[in-house]
Amino acid sequence: VTETADVDELVNGNWMSQGTTDAMSVLVDDEVLFPMVQVGSYVSRWITVKNPSHHPVTVKLILNSEEIIDDCRGPDDIFPNFSSGNLVIDEVISAAKYGFSVPGSAVTEAYVHPYDYATLGPIHFYPSKRCGWNGSALIRNNLTGVESIPLRGIGGLSSLALLERSEHVQSISFDLKMHNLLSFSLSYSLLHMKDMVSACSQPLVKEIYAKNTGDLPLEVKTMRVSGRECGLDGFKIHDCKGFALDPGESIKLQISYQTDFSAAKVHRDLELALASGIFLIPMKASVPYDVLCNCKKFMFWAQPRQCEPPVSDIRMIYAKPLTRKYLNI
Repeated sequence: VTETADVDELVNGNWMSQGTTDAMSVLVDDEVLFPMVQVGSYVSRWITVKNPSHHPVTVKLILNSEEIIDDCRGPDDIFPNFSSGNLVIDEVISAAKYGFSVPGSAVTEAYVHPYDYATLGPIHFYPSKRCGWNGSALIRNNLTGVESIPLRGIGGLSSLALLERSEHVQSISFDLKMHNLLSFSLSYSLLHMKDMVSACSQPLVKEIYAKNTGDLPLEVKTMRVSGRECGLDGFKIHDCKGFALDPGESIKLQISYQTDFSAAKVHRDLELALASGIFLIPMKASVPYDVLCNCKKFMFWAQPRQCEPPVSDIRMIYAKPLTRKYLNI
């Protein structure tokens, strides 16, 4: 059973009286530093102890329940706050309590041979806020009595934003508009067939910036469109490879859409695969009905065809044979 206590001067005095020397220490480190961890998840660390004497030493880990929480910043979201889009979390793992804790399966006692080492723990750090957390653990032993080791950790936030022209975007839209190209007459358009075909087949391109607006580094392992790596159904992610962003850093993403004119609207999702889950942002491509119909026609007319036979040959093929009866000869 793990002991947790509010340690006062009397308890400290009682434990210290059991020690045989104050010139030694069983602690290897001066403090236990936990790396910044996402609010709502936890990280673990161990405490290494040593026996600097030529007699066996028994050590016991006791966690001080008193904690100081300070230096808080911004919202206290338990789950990642992605400022645009949605994060589908792969798995949520919780520790027993917020702050510092020792799980029931932890090693809290050890018999240390002379000049040997032992490891106690683990100690979990599970922040509920974007704050600094300060606590302590006590190592009770029959050599120095009781020694205190500070515990320090920081709760951080993962946050990813997608920006278009410095504006946050909740979705990405591609709109194919060519009203000016479709307003001229048929005879005029035939004279400019190449321009029309080029306009209809031109992909729409968006430049989107992915920015790390949180406290923790982010790594995007892969990029997909609705489960298909790099592209699907006309949507394409250019320079499609993973990337890493430190807090405040951004990277340009180029995404395009090229319609095959089979549908007026196409909906898909941009997926950025992170270590903690998949970041989703909806994408929509729209082609007006008149553009859809006219471009289909132009694209059909522009398709290569077999050479038609000359006029004289057509007459020979399709005309009925002329007989004396019909010629009145």
